[in-house]
Amino acid sequence: MPSPGTITVIDPASGATVASATVARGQLATIPLAPGTYTIKGQFGNATTNGVPIQTAPQSVTIPAGMTVRQDVGVGVP
Repeated sequence: MPSPGTITVIDPASGATVASATVARGQLATIPLAPGTYTIKGQFGNATTNGVPIQTAPQSVTIPAGMTVRQDVGVGVP
């Protein structure tokens, strides 16, 4: 089941955040984006390591024109 948290979409050329979504437990984020290449990061709700919020490693995703793309984000727990 998906965990609660925040998904952030970044333009890798400028480093600017182009979109973000807060996701409730058990829900998926749907973020409409123009075709292009983006960097996606996620932060899980209340998950921390030594008091620091756990974030996913940045992932690159390319959205071709006229296509829908699914990109899962997750983090391994030691």
